[in-house]
Amino acid sequence: MRVLGKVMWFDLVRCFGVIGRANGETACLVHHSAIRGTMCNPLAEGEPVEFEVVEGGGGATARDVIRLGWSFAGLEVA
Repeated sequence: MRVLGKVMWFDLVRCFGVIGRANGETACLVHHSAIRGTMCNPLAEGEPVEFEVVEGGGGATARDVIRLGWSFAGLEVA
């Protein structure tokens, strides 16, 4: 099942971050390889996303992350 959320933070050096779920459940870790798009996939704090949640021994992880609104070179794309 896909869920909505917002990026809480994303570390460009370590290539991972945390996404808060809109439904209030536990936040999910996200690795850059789980984000659709180009090889360099940094997410911006507060960016809205849609994703699948995978529950594992280490907690919830985001998979197949899709940006719902993002900017490229300072231009807003909807």
